[in-house]
Amino acid sequence: MPELRVGLIGAGTIARVHAAAWSKIGVDLVVFASSAAQELADAYGGTAVASLPEMLAGVDVVDICTPTASHSAIARAALNANCDVICEKPLARTVDEARQLVNLARERGRHLLPAHVVRYFPEYVKAQQAIVAGRLGQLAVLRFSRTGAFPTAGWFADDNESGGIVLDQMIHDIDQAIWLAGPVTTVHGSENQVTTETGAVTTAHALLTHESGAISHCRSFWGSPTTEFAYTFQVAGSRGNLEFDSRTSTGIRLDGGARSAAPTSDTHLPKIDATNSPYLHELSNFFHRITLGSASSVESHDGLKAVEIASAVSQSIKSGNPITVLNEGELA
Repeated sequence: MPELRVGLIGAGTIARVHAAAWSKIGVDLVVFASSAAQELADAYGGTAVASLPEMLAGVDVVDICTPTASHSAIARAALNANCDVICEKPLARTVDEARQLVNLARERGRHLLPAHVVRYFPEYVKAQQAIVAGRLGQLAVLRFSRTGAFPTAGWFADDNESGGIVLDQMIHDIDQAIWLAGPVTTVHGSENQVTTETGAVTTAHALLTHESGAISHCRSFWGSPTTEFAYTFQVAGSRGNLEFDSRTSTGIRLDGGARSAAPTSDTHLPKIDATNSPYLHELSNFFHRITLGSASSVESHDGLKAVEIASAVSQSIKSGNPITVLNEGELA
């Protein structure tokens, strides 16, 4: 197996998941973070460094697992240091930043791989394969929902930093809608937030119209601290339907609002089996993309498109009007 030195930036929840996957893949792991870098490195057999320049001078790949607003600057620095880049979604906070990164990666001849991990969840992979094989015929309506607890890190609640629920959570299903049904031409979004005794509750909905005429509904929900993570999709076509509900796939269905005990882990994220993790499949795919030139399930332009459509949904929410998507990176 080709040797690879991976620089992991960040030491939060997602960084820990990535570190576990890199440990199984067998790379030389280097960790840099504002805090807890040494602890994370020790846990997964890596080495902690004291600065970003020190990391960039000694790694082949940079894996960015930091708050959204920092993605663009870190990715630019890594690309300019001739490193390949893996970046947690969203690729950047704004469309302009995402487009600049895609262009810079092309100019530098480096890989820029946005970590849209839902493309590696087996149920979505099977749905995409069925659609490509024509088993559903002409797609008509797609419905996606994603539910979880309001994230505990403070920056998520600052829309200027995180992009809010649309850019952070709904972007998963926006990417799926594009992956399954093709380019989007118009979007219309709505959002509502209330404050309860247990914290903020936010819900958002987006209606996407595709070039093909298919329509996608994306619903996102950040709830109380006891809200269970769950996701669903339904795809209806001229020849058949597909549906999945993570709550019933195991025979267990819980209403998170009915539980009184606090969660024992971050419930804005799915529970992951470390031995068969979609994150492991994702990073293994990226490893082979970088080292062997194998095909990847997601490329830089996919990350740009997801940011573009998510940003259009946010623009629609603010204006109350539908937004027309003209071309990649351009909104009417």
